[in-house]
Amino acid sequence: MNRRSAISGISISIFGLLHFPKFVFASEKTLDYFNQAQKQLVAAISQCIIPSGKNPGAIEVGVPQFIETMVKDCMDLPNQKKVENALTKIDNFAIKTHNESFIKCNAAQQLAVLQTLLEDPKSNASVLELKSLTVQCYTSSEYYLNNIAGFQFAPGKYDGC
Repeated sequence: MNRRSAISGISISIFGLLHFPKFVFASEKTLDYFNQAQKQLVAAISQCIIPSGKNPGAIEVGVPQFIETMVKDCMDLPNQKKVENALTKIDNFAIKTHNESFIKCNAAQQLAVLQTLLEDPKSNASVLELKSLTVQCYTSSEYYLNNIAGFQFAPGKYDGC
């Protein structure tokens, strides 16, 4: 081997490692799109749509984090604003009808707020978007697929000779 090519190969490798993106080595992904109040509101809405009971609810399978990831990474700016406006509209409607924010309302009041907004043609699409993201995450969660849908990673059993 030529000494010159070995030294250039080593120097290129070191240069590549020094300038390798730091996010590759990050151990935990942080979501910072929603503020704390919006995160709590998304959690309350998803819990209202799929509540805990005999089976884990939306919060236990990670729906709020999924919604935040989808809004942050998969939606363009106008659709992100629509989701933010939907959250504001839900909270304002809860304050208007029940004199409390959506988070502080009881489960029946929260459900009534969401049902009323789903029936309203002006706000139907934005609330329906949150509902569809909640259902999408829940039905693709590991718990749902393994325990409710009966998903098998490798269906059928192979018996060799």
